[in-house]
Amino acid sequence: MPATPFNPAVIWSAGIYARLLRCYPLSHQAEYGPVMLQLFRDQCRDAWCESPRWGLLRLWLRVLPDLLKSSFT
Repeated sequence: MPATPFNPAVIWSAGIYARLLRCYPLSHQAEYGPVMLQLFRDQCRDAWCESPRWGLLRLWLRVLPDLLKSSFT
């Protein structure tokens, strides 16, 4: 399956990530949220192209701990 912006796995991942960005303070969300989400979408697309089966999992395993750590500090 080609990794386009309409790829269901990329859309699903970006939707979850967008919800997780709500853990940040509103001022941070307003300033950085759209850029963070776009970067994550790009990373999802690249991860999917690199390895459709495991690429997104590896990306989440790298991103999730950092997101959780930085959003609650």
